[in-house]
Amino acid sequence: MTRDGTLFTTETRRTDSNTHTHTHTHLFPISLARYMFPAVFRSARAHTRLAPTFLTVFVLRAAAASSNYTPTSMAASTLATSIWGGEPATLLRKVPQVTAEEDRLPVYTLTFSTPPSGLDVRIDHGDVVKVCVPDYKPKSYSCSSQREGEFDITLKVYPGGRASGYLDRVAIGEDIIVFSKGKKRRAPGAFVGLIAYGVGITEALPIAAAELSKSDAEVVHLLWASKTFGDTFWHDQIEELRENFGERFQLTTILSREERAGSLNGRIDASVLAKVYESFDESRREEVRFLSVGTKAMMRSTDDMLAEIGYPMPAHGLLR
Repeated sequence: MTRDGTLFTTETRRTDSNTHTHTHTHLFPISLARYMFPAVFRSARAHTRLAPTFLTVFVLRAAAASSNYTPTSMAASTLATSIWGGEPATLLRKVPQVTAEEDRLPVYTLTFSTPPSGLDVRIDHGDVVKVCVPDYKPKSYSCSSQREGEFDITLKVYPGGRASGYLDRVAIGEDIIVFSKGKKRRAPGAFVGLIAYGVGITEALPIAAAELSKSDAEVVHLLWASKTFGDTFWHDQIEELRENFGERFQLTTILSREERAGSLNGRIDASVLAKVYESFDESRREEVRFLSVGTKAMMRSTDDMLAEIGYPMPAHGLLR
């Protein structure tokens, strides 16, 4: 073992049944054991200093059981599958949505191949794609689109972001390990209000499209809060929804750092929500549903605002 926590391991393969063997030495990071078995690793580390070595050897043995063994990638793939049901997905395309500037963070849409066993993501139920980030925990991302044999993740890249930085560094043709997760149920309503904060649109707009495809949603009104118009994207997709669904789809944008014709100015509060959603039929209040997408603090605050204007959550929640 090296001082930096790297384990020297050997792989011996017999080239014929009688005489010749070849032994190869690999460098294998103990961090992978911590990444793949976080709970076991923490418990074992508390009881013995040798635990990292044992765990790493276990990782290697699991990888070696694969017929397509390579020291690092197959260990990650084999064990991610065994623990989380994760499987490899190959990056096919990377399309910029928002270009990085001095006061603006970049947004990309990453298109991956569907894992070998498929990816069971119900976009209309808010299911997420879990990305296994090395040396970290699986990170949740919304699936912004699914097509035959591929799916999209649209994300903002944050300075120093462990998960977003990892995905930003993945090269075309490289694999990541993913699995799906979700157990919410949809509570249908005739009037659907979706409130997206910033990059939360990556979940809100696909759900808006899904709701519009259902006959029970009469009106879907999306409120999108951004700093400036330059932080917004997916204009073609939005225009397509307008063309396809007419008055059933409504969009209101609110900008906190820019005044622009056609957009509200400021930040979302109870008075803004009351104004935006005043068109919902008061006589059918029990058929109104809401969903907000943002940080946990933003979503809790939005729930309080909705309660203030007469829509207590989760009673009026679209997903529960």
